Amino acid sequence: MKKVIMTVDVEGHDGSDPVTHLIMGKTVDGTSYGIGKLMDIFDYHHIKGLFFVDIAEAWDYGEAEIATVLRYIKGRGHDCGVHIHPDHMADTNRLFLWEYTKNEQREIIKKCTDFYIKILGEKPKAFRAGKYGANRDTLDILVENGYLCDFSEFVGQRWCQIEPPVAYNKATRLSSGLLEFPVTSYKSFTFGSYCRNDKLDASMAMNEFRYLVPRLVMEDCVDPIVMFVHSFSLLDWRKTPDKPRVNRKNIKKLDMMLAIFKEESSLTFVSLDELLDQSIMSEDACETIISIKGFRSWRFFMQRACSVIKMRVETKMWNTRRRKK
Repeated sequence: MKKVIMTVDVEGHDGSDPVTHLIMGKTVDGTSYGIGKLMDIFDYHHIKGLFFVDIAEAWDYGEAEIATVLRYIKGRGHDCGVHIHPDHMADTNRLFLWEYTKNEQREIIKKCTDFYIKILGEKPKAFRAGKYGANRDTLDILVENGYLCDFSEFVGQRWCQIEPPVAYNKATRLSSGLLEFPVTSYKSFTFGSYCRNDKLDASMAMNEFRYLVPRLVMEDCVDPIVMFVHSFSLLDWRKTPDKPRVNRKNIKKLDMMLAIFKEESSLTFVSLDELLDQSIMSEDACETIISIKGFRSWRFFMQRACSVIKMRVETKMWNTRRRKK
């Protein structure tokens, strides 16, 4: 059986109270559609999610707030991993861990790891760099701090600087013992020398998701399938991050995506511990990346472009209003 793991990046980067609105998901009408609602959906489908909490935000928004988030997720019976956007605790002009020296990375990762241990009373097993912004130094430091696995590798994404790649679309055990679970990625569009890689994400168009899942199931070089969600995925928030509204279409879409996975008889959802039980003994040489070609690639590319433009316009509107205040 091929495995699927649900991963959630738990973070908030805009507004006056990102933890309340973009992590816990409190909307303008007082209801909550953040991590709690995601866990409700996962529980309904009998899925144990892996929530990568941006620990660095403790130095920005307050230790008590991030501690509450960690305890809430763990108390609901889901898994927590460490996520780090270093600009929240270090240099606001350096967004990626690879922009820091190895010693600077070591200090940042150690502080976040210690915070996790202090709050939950156990060592973290899983790590994902903010914006996939890891490099080889990052992987070395994870081993130093006792991590069992990393989820940062995203082949073809310029923000990821693990070069050369240690994994493509299949789990790989490195010589250090660290397991790398790469982002499930694919070549979504190629034109001349231009090539775009994208990932399996709850924000993607439903028709593209339906097309990809059977191909991922059939491809031997994809295992596990790593699905992405964000703590704010069920919200409309970019224009008004302090007053987000529930996006019921996104709730329905996520529910449909999980149902599509479950319709595939050769797929099974797993928890982090179940994933770590795999016996992966050596480095993976499987470099296959699925490609979408022909008319479909153009169609999906235009859909994605429209979505990105809409997102950027909404973000710009928010930033303009904020500067005027």
